[in-house]
Amino acid sequence: MKEKENFMGGTSMHKKQVIKTAINVLPIFIVPLVVERKKIKSHPDVQKASHATSHATHTVANKASSVKDYFGDKKQEFDNKRELKKIAKENDPKYIKKKGSKLAKKNHKQSSKLEKKLQKNIDKRHKEEEKIQKHNEKQRIKEMKKYDNYNADSIITQDKALHSEKVTNELSFMLNVLF
Repeated sequence: MKEKENFMGGTSMHKKQVIKTAINVLPIFIVPLVVERKKIKSHPDVQKASHATSHATHTVANKASSVKDYFGDKKQEFDNKRELKKIAKENDPKYIKKKGSKLAKKNHKQSSKLEKKLQKNIDKRHKEEEKIQKHNEKQRIKEMKKYDNYNADSIITQDKALHSEKVTNELSFMLNVLF
């Protein structure tokens, strides 16, 4: 029967054998270490090493604490100095004057932009109004021509009516005089 290879290249039978061996061999090393633990702890060399390790740990912790405090204090001093410089700078007359001139330049720049935009809108509106005015003028001219033609026709008609009435009146007057 062919065995499947696992991801490490070994077969599953080989893996089982390794586990059995570990179960049988590990107690041989672990049991004496557990039993002899008290004897190992009481050995003078182990106690010296343990004491040295404990002493080194406390010394490093104390030094780290003092270094932390030192750098914390230095940072606080640095922040305080920076804040004082900032306050002094803000109250300095030269700085105030310089800041005022910068603000004035900025305001002037913004006002010139707005002025240009306003002038552009005014020009645009004038053009639109001129265009509308020309259009209205053309419409009025067309209507005037239309009414002129109408008036001319009506004047001619009225003249004819007046002339025929005048002629009729003259004829009737003459007829009355004659007869």
